[in-house]
Amino acid sequence: MSVAAKSQLNWNALVVTAQTLESARARLAVGDVAASRGGRVVGLTAPMTLDFRMNFASGFLLDSLPGWETTMLLPLEEKRSVLADQRERSRLAELASDKSSPLRRFAKWADMVIYHTTAPENAQFLGRRIGDIADDQGKEAFDALCDIALADDLTTSFGHPSDDDPLEDWEARVDIWRDERAVIGASDAGAHLDMFMGGNYATVVLREAVAKRHLLPIEEAIRLLTAVPADLYGLRDRGRLVPGAFADVIVFDPDLVATGPIEMRADLPAGATRLYADAVGIDHVFCNGTEIVDHGEFTPARPGIVLRSGVHTG
Repeated sequence: MSVAAKSQLNWNALVVTAQTLESARARLAVGDVAASRGGRVVGLTAPMTLDFRMNFASGFLLDSLPGWETTMLLPLEEKRSVLADQRERSRLAELASDKSSPLRRFAKWADMVIYHTTAPENAQFLGRRIGDIADDQGKEAFDALCDIALADDLTTSFGHPSDDDPLEDWEARVDIWRDERAVIGASDAGAHLDMFMGGNYATVVLREAVAKRHLLPIEEAIRLLTAVPADLYGLRDRGRLVPGAFADVIVFDPDLVATGPIEMRADLPAGATRLYADAVGIDHVFCNGTEIVDHGEFTPARPGIVLRSGVHTG
């Protein structure tokens, strides 16, 4: 495909841990095959573990559990009735416990955490394990989750939290980032709305790999986040601070830069929700030489342009 299109091609997503490092290297070998034929194939690697969040309202991912699809596709009120029925709950819980299902991990209710609620009485459950909530209430974990979700009109967000990844995993990731057959990325740019967020990957890299663990010099990290992808996609005069290039500049404190906590915001059309995280420690952002962020706050300026293939790319 790369050779036929006379263009680079990237595949995603390459998620790396210490245990999967050798597998990741083996998968990147497709880049060598492409290069031998005159093409370029690059693995797009997510630089951190992504927390998947689910809710009964959309039913996404949950509809992949054995026998759950029909229920998850019901209109909201019918779905509420099903989840309020104890017999139906027992049926769904039994179907989800099928050990032969590759998605069994999405039904380990007791290990999940409540991320977002709307009903005032549910505020007490934020950040808590469902198993602990169920123990306090003398219920099964799935019953406790259903009761919380019903009070929230099924919009309760829940999932498995990723713990602070060990040093060995970050070392393995850095190893892959430095490979010319890979590129840091996998931002969903908000496309997954309330499911997971990858748009904060750059501040995660600067905080976790540079400031916190000292695995990368800051200059190298910035090159991997800017010049490398700009060159890969052929963007003209972008990705470097050099005379004659577009003045796209981010001014940040290397000791403070980080991603803020991921939260839910209801600011999409029709009041729909999305995941959001503030960028911490970023003082100024300039786009095409015009300041668009001043001390962390957006200015009214919108100097950006839509980059078009063949016009702004080589």
